[in-house]
Amino acid sequence: IETQITDADFSYNEKRVADPRVFFREGAGYFGDDSRIFYSPRVPDFYAGAKVFGQERALRYASFVTTSPDSRVDALARLAFAADPTHNGSLSLVGSSRDELDNSTVALAVNGREQIGTVWDLTYAATRDQQQGQDSRTGSLLDFDLGWRGDYAGVGVRYESYDKDFAPANGLLKTDRLGTNSRSAYFTYYRRSGTESLSERSFDIVRSNRETDDGRAQNKNWYAGGSLEWNEFVRTGLSYSDGDYRPTTGTEPGQFGDTVNHDRYWTVSVDFNTRSSLVGYGSSVSS
Repeated sequence: IETQITDADFSYNEKRVADPRVFFREGAGYFGDDSRIFYSPRVPDFYAGAKVFGQERALRYASFVTTSPDSRVDALARLAFAADPTHNGSLSLVGSSRDELDNSTVALAVNGREQIGTVWDLTYAATRDQQQGQDSRTGSLLDFDLGWRGDYAGVGVRYESYDKDFAPANGLLKTDRLGTNSRSAYFTYYRRSGTESLSERSFDIVRSNRETDDGRAQNKNWYAGGSLEWNEFVRTGLSYSDGDYRPTTGTEPGQFGDTVNHDRYWTVSVDFNTRSSLVGYGSSVSS
């Protein structure tokens, strides 16, 4: 039950939760970790299902199919490959057939790390959505990340573009990103110090600028936050976010109004028993 409970922090979008069903938990890593492409809680409880996953040298494979009430069928097939220890890629196909729609998603992802510390990640996905009594719609997603990683710190830039008709039926999307494109820059720092009194420290700074397809600002934001873990038991955190946000309007994707909110808030948190896999507790306050 606890896996279905989200945190209390404010969000304009649906939050991700873990899927407690054994069918999807077993071998979950083989099905990919990009919830925009496949998010298993989107698949309802089903009458019957079959799956296969495994690895043959540098090739990992996975596939499943389920049948649900009202003749619904959901399926996924994924191949992941490692060209060498620092360069990887995957190809995913996701489908959902229901009385009211037929939806398919294809996604290609590649990433690598070069000898000088340069890291890159590219994802391209396309969907086809056919709803009953309507013309089919197609849309795409492009996500590119380029940066540098050292032993403890990293910097980088990222570009994202979402068509307003990008519609993966079994994916989890931040709906306010449809019909937008964004550019962001970030700095990150993370270090663990073993059994010292200050056992872990992390810090992030992100500057993002997202625009609608018609050139209006949708989200211009600064974020800075960090945490310290003490004696491998207590973690304290502090973060600050400040920026302009244009919310969506109506029921159609990619529609934005004239109202622009100025969001500014601090968050302070403390967590206890941070290394336990059984019980952890804490609290956070935002203002």
